[in-house]
Amino acid sequence: MNIYDKFGFDKEGYNKDGFDRMGYNREGYDRDGYDKNGVNKLGINKLTGYDCDGYDRDGYDEEGYNREGYDREGYDKRGFDIDGYNLEGYNREGYDKNGYDIKGYNAAGYDREGYDKNGYDINGYDREGYNIEGLDENGFDVEGYDAYGFDRNGINKNGYDINGKSEDGINILGYDEDGFDVNGKSIEGFSKELFDEDGYHIYTGFNLKGFDRDGYNINGIDIEGYNRDGFHYQTGYNREGYDREGYRLSGYDEQGYDRKGYNREGYDCDGYDKNGYDRFGYDKEGYDRNGYDINGYDINGYDINGSLDQNKLIEDSNDKKDKQEDLMEISFFKKCEERIKGSYKEQVTKEIMQYYVPKKRTYIDKWGLVQSYIVEPDMERANREIDNKIKLVLKNPYQVHVDYSSNPELYIGNQKIPGWITDWADDQAQIYYQYKIYIGNKDIGLNLVRMVHFLDGKYSRYEDLYNKNANNDELVVADEYLKKIIKANQENKKVHDIVASIQQNQYDIISSNKEKSMLVLGCAGSGKTMILMHKIHYMEYNDKNLNMNDIMIISPTDILAGESRQLSRLLHVDRILQSTSSRFYLKLCVDMMEKIGVSYESFGVCDENIIENNYYQYDELELFKDAVYMDLENNDIGKKFLNRQANYNKIMLDKHIALTGCESTFITKMHNLYVDSIKEIEKAGKSDIERIIKRIRAVLQEYDFLMYLKEFITYLVDCHIFENNTGKKIYDRETTSKLFYETKKVLENLDYLEFSRAVNMRKGVIDDSVKMIQTIQLYLRCKLNITEIHKVLKEWEKIPREIAETYIKYVSEQIDRLEILQKKSEILKYLLENDMIQNRYQENEQIRFDTSFEKLVKLYEEMEIILDKIGMTPFEYFSIYEKITRRKRRLSEQKKQPFKKEYLFDTILTELNIEYSLDSEIKIPQSKLFAMTYILYAFSGAICSKKKYIFIDEFQDFSPNELLLIKSVFPKAVFNLFGDVKQCINSKGIRKVEDIPNQMYEEKPKSIDENYRNARQITEYVNSAMDMKMFPVGLDGIQKNVYEIPNIVIETDDRVAIIVGKITNDLKEMLHGYDVNYYEETGKIIRGIFNVIPIAFVKGLEFEKVIVIQHGMQKNEYYVACTRAIKELYILLEKSLNITNDENLDKDGNTTKINSDCTLNNKDSQNDIDLSDFQLIPYRGKLKKYTNIKNMPVIHIHIISGEKEKMIPVYYLEEIRCAYISEATYNKHKNEIDAFFK
Repeated sequence: MNIYDKFGFDKEGYNKDGFDRMGYNREGYDRDGYDKNGVNKLGINKLTGYDCDGYDRDGYDEEGYNREGYDREGYDKRGFDIDGYNLEGYNREGYDKNGYDIKGYNAAGYDREGYDKNGYDINGYDREGYNIEGLDENGFDVEGYDAYGFDRNGINKNGYDINGKSEDGINILGYDEDGFDVNGKSIEGFSKELFDEDGYHIYTGFNLKGFDRDGYNINGIDIEGYNRDGFHYQTGYNREGYDREGYRLSGYDEQGYDRKGYNREGYDCDGYDKNGYDRFGYDKEGYDRNGYDINGYDINGYDINGSLDQNKLIEDSNDKKDKQEDLMEISFFKKCEERIKGSYKEQVTKEIMQYYVPKKRTYIDKWGLVQSYIVEPDMERANREIDNKIKLVLKNPYQVHVDYSSNPELYIGNQKIPGWITDWADDQAQIYYQYKIYIGNKDIGLNLVRMVHFLDGKYSRYEDLYNKNANNDELVVADEYLKKIIKANQENKKVHDIVASIQQNQYDIISSNKEKSMLVLGCAGSGKTMILMHKIHYMEYNDKNLNMNDIMIISPTDILAGESRQLSRLLHVDRILQSTSSRFYLKLCVDMMEKIGVSYESFGVCDENIIENNYYQYDELELFKDAVYMDLENNDIGKKFLNRQANYNKIMLDKHIALTGCESTFITKMHNLYVDSIKEIEKAGKSDIERIIKRIRAVLQEYDFLMYLKEFITYLVDCHIFENNTGKKIYDRETTSKLFYETKKVLENLDYLEFSRAVNMRKGVIDDSVKMIQTIQLYLRCKLNITEIHKVLKEWEKIPREIAETYIKYVSEQIDRLEILQKKSEILKYLLENDMIQNRYQENEQIRFDTSFEKLVKLYEEMEIILDKIGMTPFEYFSIYEKITRRKRRLSEQKKQPFKKEYLFDTILTELNIEYSLDSEIKIPQSKLFAMTYILYAFSGAICSKKKYIFIDEFQDFSPNELLLIKSVFPKAVFNLFGDVKQCINSKGIRKVEDIPNQMYEEKPKSIDENYRNARQITEYVNSAMDMKMFPVGLDGIQKNVYEIPNIVIETDDRVAIIVGKITNDLKEMLHGYDVNYYEETGKIIRGIFNVIPIAFVKGLEFEKVIVIQHGMQKNEYYVACTRAIKELYILLEKSLNITNDENLDKDGNTTKINSDCTLNNKDSQNDIDLSDFQLIPYRGKLKKYTNIKNMPVIHIHIISGEKEKMIPVYYLEEIRCAYISEATYNKHKNEIDAFFK
């Protein structure tokens, strides 16, 4: 209950009505509802009657508008109601509620009937149905013609249809369907009278389109591009899509087989793939790739575990013992085979891959400086090497099985397979090589010595040399077995190892102390090179710390080096360094100059016909060395030499620049372009260049089209097809490139050459775009319809003349760009063809076809015409230019810093009188190359302080000073000399053992007198003829003395030689008509024919059959010649030849005098006989087999061949009036000889 004071207010100051002493209630309002500010709850001011926003109690302001802006009648200040309409019923845009303005048009400009102020509806047609151009919705005007003058039937007002022809068949150019005008003339001017009723020319047989009655033109091509054989002249395929050999573009014939006989799945017509296996993996004999049939057994009936198929067991009790032995050998082989494919392959992979790591290579750059780069390993080659090594091992994994007390399964092979095969170089192998001394030795307990044979990687059979438990009287005798091996190797006719047949004395050399220098003297055919290679394998096997790079073989010739390389692969030691003496000296020279730190040019060795002995003599070598020292001394003598050289170098450069007829400043500028080009080339690999050429080839396919496009648009401009650009609109390059879309489609379909020919002959006929399109229609392969014609004509309408001309310039730029690319492609092809691009295993993506090698193209543009006059390319010219400038630079450095000897290389060339070849690698004769090596050694000293093992094969062909120099260069090397002083056939070599420097060997020389190569009769003949004591080990053969080329049987794989002192004209005449290869000309041996080889080239070679012409040979040469024969040796006695002495040769090598003691086989019998009416018979091979007559008369006839007079030998028989000429000569001069013989 509230308590009020005497004035009637409670504690809070409010009376019973709730008002305070000032008359305000608890909400702050007085009794009239206003607050202290005179504002009521509605916001109305008590004094003004408006709220704070200026509105009265009814919501209107002083002007009479409510809060929404409307007055009491509902209109805003502009006179529009809430719906946007004024008192007249129009909105702010001036339209009524139906959307029309006061004039009756809607917002789109159309009246209530749908027409605009000009009288056209929304589709652009007026009340009569025509648009602003006067055309109806079908595109025709009131007279029935479209915008381009064609009616509904496609005929224009001139009477020509869209194809350019009138109703009477006359085309727009004025010619009828037969191609003649009203005057009876064709477009080429031919009279109609010259053509028959079928339209073919009465003389030529061709119609006006150039085709004959069969549909072929003068080139034999029909209208579709096919020739008379039915093949397209461009693609080479017929209409069915096959080429002349019956293959489609995909490479498969009608039956679905490719050119090699395989279908798309890779199988031939019999169902076998390229490796000889069918779809199920079996070969024609029914065996899979591992050699097992469908039941899991191999050809011998054994499974993978070596178990024999029970169905294959032979019941014959007499064979049970042998069969059991076979089963044991096969079982071992199968298990061993799996080990080779498994863990041994892993071992081989590890061994080989250590050599395939990134390597740093050095080279001499264009400035003569030594540069380096990293070469990534060729992994494809590495995998191939691994596979080849495993295949080689699997083909013949081992040769010998020995059973003795310590090891009943000692299998000996070319390599070690841990736990299975023992390397022949292992100490245990001595039991095999010396087994005879161990027979009966209780400590050794020898039970079995067995040879195991394989055929193409499959077990074949075994032969026991010794079997303790067998009747040894029936075993193979060792000497007989050796002969079997020799015979097998002879029949194989290939390089082979001697693991299975190493003899005791050979084994002693092979296993000798590797740390002592050794001299081995072996007669011809003793297997010196084989022993040498086997010794290296023995060294490697027995010294695991031996680095194969520390072993080196030096051979005097490429032939000997080639044989060494083959043997090294067979014996798995092919990572040793093998070289000919010339390549060895080249490498030494390079190493020495790099050690000294001087630059040099690329150089190589060239053959020399005559060895210049003075370059191997100590006194002469010292004179050369002293001369070089004096030239490079910083004194008056040295300065005079350098000044002469400076003058010589200047003359060289001046002459080279003068060749071009240009100023030196221009050449310098071009050289800078060349240098930049070379730098860019060095960044690219072959794959990059091939990629660019391929890309350019693809881009160039549009070249012809662009040429036609440019010519076509130009023709349109000339015919005023385009209007002038009154709007001056400018097109950017991108927009310009997109022009003429429809026109280009037309051009692709146009026979442009025929069109161009026609319009050029009918100039002035076409004067507007419609006539142009009608004329084009005449030559389109597929005619355009009216819609397509309209598209083309509209395109032409929209393009102004100025823009068309701009487009022509744009196309010209594209053509120029393609011509630059074409030039670039030709240059890059030249680089590839001349091996000027390196192989790189990673592509350089920065090398682009369109932006790379621009400077190179610029260089060619500037220099090609200039250099064509002197027959050089920019690369050839500037490589010479740089070679000269590098030499000048070296000379300049020599003058500045004499102690560096920068001009050493050039000084040596000068003193040795070696030509400084500018346009090719500098070639140094081998004699001078050795002298160069000798001089460089004087400056560099020894180049290797490590121990090396150097093997010199055929040491007798080296001079003593050569051996001493090699010893000096490698002072810590162990030397192994193999050779035969009796086979020395050059003037510088070693002919006596006493001439071998003592420093080269430490122990008593070891001798091998057994001849394994030559047949017994050949060895005995050589022993008798030359008083020698070789021991004949070879098989039986033939040795005969003959008076003419023997009629011998030559197998296709036989190596047959005619070895001579020198090749003379008489010899060539004697061999005329035979199938002959002259080794001096080809540099190779051809099997199955005669190979004529001078004695100087035969060292290291061997042949199944040899004919030796002894004349002119020294004793050593004759010994070498005879011992090249393996099976048959024929000595052609001098009585049968026109022997020509050296003094009887003129300067051209022609005979001037014949030895009167000789029988003349080819002397002209009658110089006055007339052969012209004789019957001519070309013969092949030996004439005697045709006539059975020896020593037929011969005469030489004169013919003119290739503007030169030739003397052709003709054999004849007057009695039967027949003349004989070798078939080879006849084929070479057929026309001339036929003319002589009527």
